Amino acid sequence: MLVLGGGSGGITMSARMKRKFGAENVAVVEPAETHYYQPIWTLVGAGAKTVASSARPTASVVPSGVKWVKSKVQEINPDSNTIITDNGREIKGLPEAFDHPKIGSNYSIQTVEKTWKALQNFKEGNAVFSFPNTPVKCPGAPQKIMYLTDDYLRKTGKRANAKLIYNTSLPVLFVAKKYADVLWEIVKSRDLQVNLRHNLIEVRVDKQEAVFENLDNPGETKVYQYEMLHVTPPMGPIQVIKSSSLADEAGWLNVDKETLQHKKYPNVFGIGDCTNLPTPRTAAAYDGYTSCPLVTSYNSVVLAEFDYNGQPLETFPVDQGKERRIMYHLKADLMPHIYWQGLLKMASLCCLKQCFPRRSMGLSTFHTSSQACAKEHYKMLVLGGGSAGIAMSARMKRRLGAGNVAVVEPAETHYYQPMWTLVGAGAKTVASSARPTASVVPSGVKWVKAKVQEINPDSNTIITDNGKEISYEYLIVALGIQLHYEKIGSNYSVQTVEKTWKALQNFKEGNAIFSLPNTPVKCAGAPQKIMYLTDAYLRKTGKRANAKIIYNTSLPVLFGVKKYADVLWEIVKRRDLQVNLRHNLIEVRADKQEAVFENLDNPGETKVYQYEMLHVTPPMGPIPVIKSSSLADEAGWLNLDKDFLQHKKYPNVFGIGDCANLPTAKTAAAVAAQTAILDRTITKVLKNEKPDKKTFPVNQGKESRIMYHMKADLMPQIYWLGLL
Repeated sequence: MLVLGGGSGGITMSARMKRKFGAENVAVVEPAETHYYQPIWTLVGAGAKTVASSARPTASVVPSGVKWVKSKVQEINPDSNTIITDNGREIKGLPEAFDHPKIGSNYSIQTVEKTWKALQNFKEGNAVFSFPNTPVKCPGAPQKIMYLTDDYLRKTGKRANAKLIYNTSLPVLFVAKKYADVLWEIVKSRDLQVNLRHNLIEVRVDKQEAVFENLDNPGETKVYQYEMLHVTPPMGPIQVIKSSSLADEAGWLNVDKETLQHKKYPNVFGIGDCTNLPTPRTAAAYDGYTSCPLVTSYNSVVLAEFDYNGQPLETFPVDQGKERRIMYHLKADLMPHIYWQGLLKMASLCCLKQCFPRRSMGLSTFHTSSQACAKEHYKMLVLGGGSAGIAMSARMKRRLGAGNVAVVEPAETHYYQPMWTLVGAGAKTVASSARPTASVVPSGVKWVKAKVQEINPDSNTIITDNGKEISYEYLIVALGIQLHYEKIGSNYSVQTVEKTWKALQNFKEGNAIFSLPNTPVKCAGAPQKIMYLTDAYLRKTGKRANAKIIYNTSLPVLFGVKKYADVLWEIVKRRDLQVNLRHNLIEVRADKQEAVFENLDNPGETKVYQYEMLHVTPPMGPIPVIKSSSLADEAGWLNLDKDFLQHKKYPNVFGIGDCANLPTAKTAAAVAAQTAILDRTITKVLKNEKPDKKTFPVNQGKESRIMYHMKADLMPQIYWLGLL
């Protein structure tokens, strides 16, 4: 398989083809030493991002093992199945006009920073933006930079002396009417001048003049004086395609729009900007679908998504025909991450479809009711559909193939539970932590929608709560942890997490008390996280002076790792928080608003605390179905070898997550490392072989704003798009 072009389409397909044919059978031809994430150039032109942030060495994105032919394609001969390269001759630079300091273009690495320079140097006069009379790469980009220019000039106090003019050769402002209507409203509200059917034909650098032709009256021209000019260059098919028998009449690669296979040569395929597909030419175009994040300011985007016919195909369960701040962050921060970590490596687009199903397309994940058949057998059976279970079912599907893996999980909703600390503090909603289980079960993996009633490792079977018996060759147990608590606010259950936020909002004055029980717990740091967030909230709302915040923990230390415990003690002292070690909650008297704690260093000695707000971390323990089986250790936990996650008695049984007797913290973050270990172990076992045996370059022992955003914004995305 030979891939011509090392842009997003070429690199993506070389990754797919490597998996299909093997690395030694794939090569990609690309002359450039640097690969750019071009969608970010809109923000580079506006000064919100740097060129460096868009760049990676081509060598780093070409999949390992795939040969990189560092040349330019000179000739394509599909009849003889050959190409000829130029042996590395360089491409000429852009027109000399771009050397002028008041002209820029967000379409080239050589000129994108000149746009930002021209914008910074703008004083007064016309800022003119063009759209040519040809197909273009990302047709929304020419007006995106106009909106950003408007926003920048307003922020810097120059807008009153500026006239912003957008001259486009198109007969419409935008191809999809829904979004065009929104953009016309923005244009009018911001006093922007739009001239349709106007095509740039000449730039007079010495006079700072741009000449446009009226396409509805050929020969009629108009000259615009400019203080700043953003040029979208005319574009067309690659010459090497245009001059070959691969081209259609217009010179574009002639492919079937449904299959992307060449219409004449069945062993030739096309993807991306070089094809004659009726989608706009963007990195986000696939399957007849196009995404165009229309950046309308430094903190807002209208996320346009549409099909071949310009009909909306929206991803999110909100009206995307509005300016939204989150869509700006999707464009500026999340999409580059997905591009580098997902698209190029091809954690495939079907994965993104699964994570963000487009409602108009009716995408869904395959699953089957547990009633589908009376007797079932699977090569790999996964018990539990939490983070560990879903992550391992995805790995096992890749290892064993679809149809050989099933996951048993009764709940219809899957929750990203690390988000609940922020839900309790009002910074996130429960809805933001939830996805339908059907959307996270990997396609091709059978979802048995039932509760595990009994595990029989001696007969390699389980029994569900509806009486079904399922047999297996290999078993992964990921059933989580059992919570034991009553109806008190807590960030440990979807039924109670919003009660924490309600209690916090209603707080007036008095004691806010937080507990940690004398049992293993899920995320031992969570009880004090909500304490710190409560302190911050009460300070912001002016109630902190009348509040006493108390953290009673059954542990003899504030945190298990001394480095971080030292930092937390400093925070506790600085914020005037009271911490009592070895204090265990034994009773709640809700009618009197009293919480009773026992001093574990002096059993029988108790102390009663009056509370205005109480956050309870419930005592936790092993799942009964494990505890009552021969899989359990003496304490009731799944009895595993900590190095391999293989059961100590049953070699075809494996475990992961909160249900195991591992000495690691019971958190979703621990699951990521465990899945890699377990994947290696199972691989060895399947081959009848014996298993064999710091994150960031900064001091993490400090409070950090970026780590908050990693927790609140990035980690949920990594969870949904990566871990699962």
